[in-house]
Amino acid sequence: MGMDKKRIVITGASRGIGLEMARILISQGHTVYGAVRNPEGATDLQEAGPEGILQLDISDQDSITAFGENLANTTDALDILVNNAG
Repeated sequence: MGMDKKRIVITGASRGIGLEMARILISQGHTVYGAVRNPEGATDLQEAGPEGILQLDISDQDSITAFGENLANTTDALDILVNNAG
């Protein structure tokens, strides 16, 4: 049974499990937004082709607030949040 195409945010998407999850979900046609501490350094994620790469440092409240604002300006809704950072 197939899954409808979803809009997904993955935190910690620049490497490891988050990156692999992003690659798989993108290959399945989902719209993926990667949340990473250093967007410029997320070259492997960039190559995977997400809809967007947004800066997020989960240890910094200002970064969390800015991430929420940037995401709200990027898409009108999300279906799934994968909290992988930390």
